[in-house]
Amino acid sequence: MMIQLSLFASIIPQSCQNGPCGLCEVFQGISNLINFFAFEMGPIVAGLMFLIGGIYWVAANGNEEQIRKGQDVIKSALIGLVVMYSAWMIINTIITTLATGPDAGGIRTSWWNFKCQ
Repeated sequence: MMIQLSLFASIIPQSCQNGPCGLCEVFQGISNLINFFAFEMGPIVAGLMFLIGGIYWVAANGNEEQIRKGQDVIKSALIGLVVMYSAWMIINTIITTLATGPDAGGIRTSWWNFKCQ
C-alpha cells in the first residue's frame, strides 16, 4: 500500500494533492507520468528483457533456434528503448510547446521539467 501511495505522490503534483489543479498542474502531472514510465519503469523492464535474452542465449547449448530467440529478445528490448525514448522526446516537445504558449498560465521552464508558479 505504501508503494502505491508513494507512486501516486510522485506523479500527482503537490499543489494538486490538497486543492484544485490549474492548467500548469495538469501539464506537470502528464510530464511526471511520462517521466515515471520512461525513466523508472522502462529501464527496469528493458533490463529484465536483456537478462531473459541472455539466459536464452547462454542456456541454448548450441541450439541455433534458442540462440536466435535470445538474440531476438535482446534486439527487441533495444528497439523498444529507442522507440520509448524517441516518443518521450516527441511528447515532451509537444507538451512544452503547448505549455509555453501565451495562454499557458506563466509556465517558463526547461523542456523536461515543469515547475508551476
